[in-house]
Amino acid sequence: MPHGEDKFLGEWKLIPELCQYQDGHPPVSATYKIAFFDDQVQFDSAWRDEAGKDHKLTYGGPIDGTVHPHNGGKIEVSFTRIDHLRLDSSTYHNGFEASYVHRKASEDGTLMIVVTVHNHENEGSTRNFQVYRRA
Repeated sequence: MPHGEDKFLGEWKLIPELCQYQDGHPPVSATYKIAFFDDQVQFDSAWRDEAGKDHKLTYGGPIDGTVHPHNGGKIEVSFTRIDHLRLDSSTYHNGFEASYVHRKASEDGTLMIVVTVHNHENEGSTRNFQVYRRA
């Protein structure tokens, strides 16, 4: 169950120069907001890519570690609160874990790392590493 002392909650600003991407290119800027509503987590993300195009994404769901349909059933997701520093999620497509995201805040709550693993069905996996500072 979520607690008010969760360090990963709040709004975060990307530190682009600390990002390392194996898949694609890191954004030139980004914000990332994590909030709890009842027993659900919500992520609001906005970023500017290297071509200068702006993007926004809002998603979320129950924080119970089970797989739930998402986006009209096109994909499935699961969200798991590991502890007061860590929140993980997985995205599935046709039963295959397409991506896994590990988010971990620092003990003082000033920094957060986000590691996204993209699993490619026939090509192994790639990792993207991001570092955020509390906004």
